[in-house]
Amino acid sequence: MKILKAEVQKLLASSYTRAIGLTAFGVGVVLSVFDGINMLAQPERALDPELVANFYTDTVFLAWLFPAILGILLMTSEFRWGTAIHTFLQTPKRGMVVLWKMLAAVLGGALIALASLAGAFITATVILTIVGDYALPEPGRLIGGTVAMIIIGMIGAPLGVAVGALIRAQLAALAVFLGWMLLVEQAAAVALGPAGIYLPGAMIPRALSLEWTATSLSGIFTEPITPISAMIFLAIEAVLLGVIASYTTLRKDIE
Repeated sequence: MKILKAEVQKLLASSYTRAIGLTAFGVGVVLSVFDGINMLAQPERALDPELVANFYTDTVFLAWLFPAILGILLMTSEFRWGTAIHTFLQTPKRGMVVLWKMLAAVLGGALIALASLAGAFITATVILTIVGDYALPEPGRLIGGTVAMIIIGMIGAPLGVAVGALIRAQLAALAVFLGWMLLVEQAAAVALGPAGIYLPGAMIPRALSLEWTATSLSGIFTEPITPISAMIFLAIEAVLLGVIASYTTLRKDIE
């Protein structure tokens, strides 16, 4: 537990956490402003509860990147600045250090997700106030989108830590992660056919489509891939990457 406490302290003190949090907040504002242009141009859209809910939550379809980026930066900075030598000498089992760092990153991911949602929610509320006449957001979608973004943030940051442990060079880790998620995986999903739905890039949009309704929540028992099961698969993939890193790159000398 001492290692976990130390990792949480490093997370909260890191300039990366503040920078990514502010960036996520700003992106939430900017994306909501772009969506708000349509809302201002067509005020009747504000009378549809589902459209209003989407207005609040649509920013999550880009904001999920930031928790993962934070995780990568937190892990690779250990190698970049040489602090990994001290960090990994705390225990003879380096994999345990990665585990504690991934657990600490859960908090960081939640904070980044909340920052992004705060930017989106504040901006959306201001724009709807300007519109004047608007419906309350459909609660199932609003709650579902909010909960999904927070959970994806809590999974995405540990996933980033695992990627950073696997690829020690900071810029290389960021380039590989972003290139894979935004470009390569689309082609890989096509090549893999039905199995392509289990890739992280396919799972994330599915997870973010969560609706807080009895029908949606009970679907986990009747459908092969639901938002909730997608979250579970993503968490498993993050753990597997961490295990792979523990038995490969982390076994090499740390300089």
